[in-house]
Amino acid sequence: MVIMRESKGDYLYNSDNMAKCRLGNQWQQLAGPYYSDFMVFESKPITNAFTTTKLKEMIGML
Repeated sequence: MVIMRESKGDYLYNSDNMAKCRLGNQWQQLAGPYYSDFMVFESKPITNAFTTTKLKEMIGML
């Protein structure tokens, strides 16, 4: 399994990030079941993005 993540501090939160999340999700679908993409913010999630805490929980379940 390959996990690709894009970490961002909350200070980098902007409207462009939603488009980047959609693109990452599309890449994940096209790459196949062994690949995952996560955009991660320190504490300020956006749609289809995760907080650092949530990502740690998800990886712990893999």
